[in-house]
Amino acid sequence: MILEGGTDPDSIERLAHAAAHSLSTHRSGENPEPILLVEPGAENVEDVNPRPGTAFILRTSGSTTGTGKLVELPWESIIASAEATNRSLGGPGRWLASLPVHHVAGLQTVLRSVIEGQSPHPYQLGDPLPEGRTYLSLVPTQLRRALRDRTATEQLRKVDAILVGGQATPGSLLDEGKAAGLNLVTTYGMTETCGGCVYDGLPIGNTGLAIEDGRIIIESPVVALGYVGGPAFNGRFVTNDAGRITDRLTILGRIDDAITTGGMTIMPTLLEDLVASLFGQASIASGIPDPEWGEKLVLVTEASMNTKELRSAAKEKLGVEYAPKDVISLAELGLDAFPLKDSGKIDRRTLAQILQKG
Repeated sequence: MILEGGTDPDSIERLAHAAAHSLSTHRSGENPEPILLVEPGAENVEDVNPRPGTAFILRTSGSTTGTGKLVELPWESIIASAEATNRSLGGPGRWLASLPVHHVAGLQTVLRSVIEGQSPHPYQLGDPLPEGRTYLSLVPTQLRRALRDRTATEQLRKVDAILVGGQATPGSLLDEGKAAGLNLVTTYGMTETCGGCVYDGLPIGNTGLAIEDGRIIIESPVVALGYVGGPAFNGRFVTNDAGRITDRLTILGRIDDAITTGGMTIMPTLLEDLVASLFGQASIASGIPDPEWGEKLVLVTEASMNTKELRSAAKEKLGVEYAPKDVISLAELGLDAFPLKDSGKIDRRTLAQILQKG
């Protein structure tokens, strides 16, 4: 079965109906018909042959290549994720569906509702909330916009828990949201783990974490079956993320996003977090091919800023290699905002292409 995703109420309702039937089939002991979720208006959708037990097939975002992989999600992993989430958040609640349901964060708002025998609640920021306990998933871009809207902020104060993920969330943005009275929970996970499996730096449910050669490894019942046509994950997923574990997990950034300049390796999110914390601006660090440095570190900022102060702070806090060679505002690139994927994440690949052309 192929279903279009998106955020419109009709698509959410169709998905909820199909998911309820699929769950009933699973509970009867049979394998449900796999549901392939595609973006709205998708054409020439390829035929796929997932392994038995697959309930849903999602395409990953393909953050660096632009081409994602098809992930096989079984009900066993989806239910394990829902149960772990409920325990972590204090019990079941009504999930507000505001993210595209052909991506895992949006899909889970529908599936968690279906598992609890509820109808998902299509939601736009600023809308009144339904009665009872409510949960919401946002990406950082949505949170930033909501905090600039008084009506949206007032409504979000009433949400019992707001999960924020999809990309690194600057600490300054979290502080701003918490100061506004929002109950924010940072999440880490991916399509291959049925979404978030680490909340506020701590694994939820029966999730285990390890670091191997700087790379985050996840072992958990929430891990998907595998990629279509690829080997089985067998409950263990080797991520593309760099991290460290102390009392909590710290995400250093995607290994694929790492920038090598002058023989030094830079994790862009460390610089971006610093800029957000010290200067209150969103930014994206990108590596542009350079004959002298290998890659030249370029920082794109929301607005113009004091480049000398920025470079000085980067050298002091992170090291000389983190001082960007160029600092460019969105306006200088002819942009009003950072380019976004349909999932709401900033599209680093498109921004890098714009910089290389410029």
